[in-house]
Amino acid sequence: MELILISAMSSERVIGSGDGLPWNLPEEYANFLGKVRGHPIVMGRRSYEIFGADLVDSPLLVVSRSLREVPAANVQICASVDEALREAASLDERVFVGGGARVYAETLPRASLLYS
Repeated sequence: MELILISAMSSERVIGSGDGLPWNLPEEYANFLGKVRGHPIVMGRRSYEIFGADLVDSPLLVVSRSLREVPAANVQICASVDEALREAASLDERVFVGGGARVYAETLPRASLLYS
């Protein structure tokens, strides 16, 4: 499995702010959506709440201890990052990680690539 961490980062090394990104760059966001389209994306609950509505063309594996109901047909809730990675690997050879901080921290040692 090729595991790819994907994020946007400011020059101050900020990857998020509150309920989203600390900037609005539509071309960059379109680039992100194009790269991940069709591939499984592992992400935490908060990242899903922020970006999930735009990721309808990809299987989403949401790591959460609190989310109980599957909010959309393309979403699978996983109890751990390891479970999410196993499920994602069964779907595709190329798997993206889309945040948040804890999910990035747990997957960074296993990553093949980092798109930033």
